Amino acid sequence: ALVDSKRQPLEKGLGAVASAKNAPFGHASTQLLHESQSSGWSGPMRRGSVSERYVKCNKAGCPCGHEDNARHGPYFSVSRVVKGRTQSRWLDGEQARLVRQQVEAGQRFRKDLEAYWQACERWADAQLNALEATSQEAAKKGASKQRSKPRSSPRSKRS
Repeated sequence: ALVDSKRQPLEKGLGAVASAKNAPFGHASTQLLHESQSSGWSGPMRRGSVSERYVKCNKAGCPCGHEDNARHGPYFSVSRVVKGRTQSRWLDGEQARLVRQQVEAGQRFRKDLEAYWQACERWADAQLNALEATSQEAAKKGASKQRSKPRSSPRSKRS
């Protein structure tokens, strides 16, 4: 099971976020959590891409050397960038079908995760705007902020 930084199950953590007090986007977050659970986030996912290649070998006597449409293949591989370097792995046809499904699941996950981040940021902005509005109302009522006291005594100027 997925856990958050406090070692709580992720579903419980997101549920707590979604039901937080004074949360204008609580319903949206709850809906996103429900969609995440029903959208297949729990299955295997993969970053990267699957490639299908047909190649020419250029060996003497091989038809691919002199015929335009003759090629060897298909050859499949999955590639992704890790720490700035491309990592690839050769696949057979059955593996390529499975890995394509995993890559598509990962792409859906990233899209859904981005939507979740946007909802969270709108929620955070709403909280910030509410705090600013409260501060402005307090300023209109004549409230003033406490001034901070100097931590050290002023230096004397010696000639």
